[in-house]
Amino acid sequence: MSLSESTEQPKTIDEFTKLIQQRRKALKLSQSDLAGLCGITKEGLSRIERGDAEPKLGTVLKLIKLLSGAIEVKWK
Repeated sequence: MSLSESTEQPKTIDEFTKLIQQRRKALKLSQSDLAGLCGITKEGLSRIERGDAEPKLGTVLKLIKLLSGAIEVKWK
């Protein structure tokens, strides 16, 4: 299932990072591949996916664009 098919939108950073990992795997991208496309290190992406680091806004936007733009982000 792609993120665009999901009716549930992430409400927390933890949900967002889990969606990133799920979508990356669904697209058969390695962490190295996706990290390179985002301009971050594999280790940085790994920390984001584990929830050990919060991505910068620029990285979030790149991830959304690369993973089909199907993640809705609402700012409070």
